[in-house]
Amino acid sequence: MILSFPKQAFDIFREHFPLTVKDAGAYNSFRCGPMKVSIDWCYAQGLGNVCALRASAPLGLMKMNTLVIHPMEKDAPLFSFDYISAMGNHTLLLELYDTMQGENEQLTDSLSKLFAIKSSLSELADYNLGQHWYDDIKMTPSLAKRTKKAHISQLEQSATDFLRIYVALCATAQPAVEGNTKVSDYVNGLFENGGPSTDTFKKALGEEKARQLFEQIIFNTITSYQKSTR
Repeated sequence: MILSFPKQAFDIFREHFPLTVKDAGAYNSFRCGPMKVSIDWCYAQGLGNVCALRASAPLGLMKMNTLVIHPMEKDAPLFSFDYISAMGNHTLLLELYDTMQGENEQLTDSLSKLFAIKSSLSELADYNLGQHWYDDIKMTPSLAKRTKKAHISQLEQSATDFLRIYVALCATAQPAVEGNTKVSDYVNGLFENGGPSTDTFKKALGEEKARQLFEQIIFNTITSYQKSTR
């Protein structure tokens, strides 16, 4: 998934959910400080919002791929993937956030499979993300690894397997409960309490434009916008 991002990720979605490409307007391609950012944005029918970001710094000193899945139509966790290549280091973040309405016993088997992927990478060094206000809703299968070039293929396979299991999990999850605001609350929390990527976009774009990007496109938490662009 890392080397063919986001095509391979979208192909995995199409195994379960039809995708409709959406127009991110000015955010299809833009600059965030020294970084050039491009966005591929889709609506997954029966699932929700899928947003892929690719960012690169001048001279290829840093490259980053990000995938955010907001399962608006399924009672499933919020998903976030980041892969960063910089200074000879390769960092993989696979994160699930408990934004569901309640306990979901059907997820147990899938979460066990996701945790097995995390365990398979135990020999690779963990990447210390520090402490953040949202840590209490981050789910156990979430992982953060930093390694060198020799382990890229292992990171790539793990990311692909993780996404495939997550998408299959969403396909069998119960429909979302009307009125769930947990993802909206999470996004508001990123702006009120801070977050690594959120702070970067706020600094480069200003809070108003950064909020527009996060609320309308990356997470698509604004109901009126969701309805008008489908």
